[in-house]
Parts: sequence; C-alpha cells; structure tokens
Amino acid sequence: ARLYNLREPHRSRRLFAVLELVQLLNKRNSIISTLSRGMKQRLSLGRTIIHEPLLLLLDEPVSGLDPIARMQFRQIIKALQEAGMTIVISSHVLSDLAELCSSVGIMELGYLVESASIKELYQRLSTQQISISVMSGLSDLIAEIKNSPWVEAWEVLPETQQLQVQFSGTPEDAATLLRSLILANIPVTDFHCTQEDLEAIFLKLGHKQAN
Repeated sequence: ARLYNLREPHRSRRLFAVLELVQLLNKRNSIISTLSRGMKQRLSLGRTIIHEPLLLLLDEPVSGLDPIARMQFRQIIKALQEAGMTIVISSHVLSDLAELCSSVGIMELGYLVESASIKELYQRLSTQQISISVMSGLSDLIAEIKNSPWVEAWEVLPETQQLQVQFSGTPEDAATLLRSLILANIPVTDFHCTQEDLEAIFLKLGHKQAN
C-alpha cells in the first residue's frame, strides 16, 4: 500500500477492506510461509488490487487449488466484477471461464479463432441436447420425436431405453415436446436438457483452425 502511495487513514481502511474481501482478515498477523496455497493465492490477489486498479490481468488464477479454494477465489472475482473492475483471465480451465466471464477469446495455434460474448458463443456454436429415458416402448418414442420440428437427430444409447436428441428449439419448445410425449402415453422416466460446454466449442474451433 505504501508503494502505491496510499496514505493514512485511507491506507488502513483499504487494507482492512481487501483482507476482508479475500477472506484473510483472521490471518492478518500470520507469517506468509504458514499460509496454505489457496490463502497465498488470495493474498497475492489482494496485493494486486490494493490500489484499486481499473484493469486486472490474471494468468491461470485457480491453477493447483483444491475445490474449496477454487470456489472461494471465484467468489472474490465475482465481487470485483460487481464492483466495476475489468478482469482479463488467461486460463486452460474452460469450466471456470464459463462461470466467471461475460466474453471470451479463444486462441489456437497462435491465432485468435473466436471472440464473442459467452451468450452469443453458446447460441451460435453450442449444440443443445435432450436426454430422454422411457420405461419401455423405445420405438414409440422414436416415432413420436420424428414429428417434432426441433429434433435434428437422435442416438439410441447402447443397452438402454434412452435417447440422446439434438435439439434446436427453445426451453419453451422443449416443454412442448415433453408435453406431447406425455399426451402420447410415452412412459417417460427422465427428460433433461444439456448443452455443449466451452471445452466442446473450443475443440470445434481448434479443429477448424488446424484444417
């Protein structure tokens, strides 16, 4: 704080606020070498934001952290976002980026192959799927979903009474499909929607670039 020319009483208030934000207030008198890896990571972040920068650059911020430490770190990042700070994260852990980021740039072989908001990326490149399980009558289920204008393709999972359906409709359309199956007396035991994640999108884009 002194290196950034923060003066009293603002310096003490800022130190208290940052330690509270990174959840280390109870460790303020501890020797750094006694802290866990996750605590040291949060302390490093606190040192970086002590002067309230407008832009924060983070490189693999949750690398090597256990699940609880990762969750705590994500909570801090979200708090900084809500406070108006712009944060740029470089990471190979794409699941973390999906939770934290509003926009993403994907690089492959040194090229920026995509740059868009998370929402736009999912809408344009992520395939939505519906998993449907029935007690019996798999052929009846297939005959029924053929009538849906939003079903693009389907696959029977081996040795199960379950279909994996590629679906192009909205959540309301999915509800309509489920309603039609029930009205057709299809004994549905499970019906849930999933969507390809950022990792699947990255692999698609990387394959295009490699070609």
